[in-house]
Amino acid sequence: VEFKLKKSDPAGTSNLSDSLAFKIYKETIRFDIPGEFTFYDISGRIISKHHMESQDVFPIPAGCYFYRFNTESNCLTGKLIRN
Repeated sequence: VEFKLKKSDPAGTSNLSDSLAFKIYKETIRFDIPGEFTFYDISGRIISKHHMESQDVFPIPAGCYFYRFNTESNCLTGKLIRN
């Protein structure tokens, strides 16, 4: 699964492509841009927080999580289930 950050152009003067943030594989996440990745349990408690650099790989423990990925200019949030 790929997660992309939208590039915005408020003036609408150019065609900007999306930037790939990270990919989730079966047991790992690979980061394409640097940022801070935080895992939360289902009650909202922080389980782990990591600053990731480009091309870093992070193992995903089995479970149900919410995540937040913050970069300098964007934030992605979502739900992740790994069996």
